[in-house]
Amino acid sequence: MDAQTLVQISQLRRMCKSGEARAIREAAELTRDEVASVLGVDESLVEMWEKGSATPQPDVALPYGELLGSLKAAMAAS
Repeated sequence: MDAQTLVQISQLRRMCKSGEARAIREAAELTRDEVASVLGVDESLVEMWEKGSATPQPDVALPYGELLGSLKAAMAAS
């Protein structure tokens, strides 16, 4: 794992703990189940990430961060 990957994982984990990840998902009108389905995880895991009681592991943190970034950009463009 390189330094850039660690930075991306750290940013995503901060987004989860701060509530930003949940805010982005809700603003995009997506359910936790929909996000979980795309990431290949259980909905309860997404809930724990959004509450800050668990942190995404690297194998799912990167795709989750990319999804949130894409949603945020799409909402900003509209």
